[in-house]
Amino acid sequence: MSCFAGQFLERLFASSREVSSVCRSQGIERANFPSELPVLTYYFSPTTIQDFKDLQDCIVFARNYALTLQLKPYVAATDALASGAPSVLYFNELTGYAASNEKLEEFCFFFAELVLAKGSLEFGHQELQEILESSGLDWNFAQYLLGNDAWLEAAESNASMLAQAELALRPVFQFGQRYFDGQDAMSDLECAVKTEIQTQPS
Repeated sequence: MSCFAGQFLERLFASSREVSSVCRSQGIERANFPSELPVLTYYFSPTTIQDFKDLQDCIVFARNYALTLQLKPYVAATDALASGAPSVLYFNELTGYAASNEKLEEFCFFFAELVLAKGSLEFGHQELQEILESSGLDWNFAQYLLGNDAWLEAAESNASMLAQAELALRPVFQFGQRYFDGQDAMSDLECAVKTEIQTQPS
């Protein structure tokens, strides 16, 4: 097991134990959700190191509360191509591949882990290969996806939707029909998730 995989599992297990304890103390049973897990959508614009820290925290949060994480890019395509580091483009180009193989959380977490460890968005194919292989994805296949622009149309569409809804402050989440953005987004989201859990029939 790579160091990235070990850190991923260690952090997730530790966080899950902590949140389970808090839930029990508040009389909240995480198992109250129906068999089809609720979806947490994260509108993600990966342009800074802090963005990847927020992504990592979101992955842990989704696991803690047994939510299905859906990731939607929302940066304007022209901005992403003009100012994005190569690693940012790698991320956008490969998230669809990771999601189609049910490895989105692993890929995102390992990617964020590397960015945070390096303190930089600058890295090359060697590091990208380790991320993919740690995630259980095929590096040889993934190489053919680099340079694709299939994600650009969705990114532009999501950016337009968020602008119309005046959701401009990072991070931006959707849970059910509600949206959360800005500095208090995660705490407000957590309150909404706890309320949803409590209202589920036992």
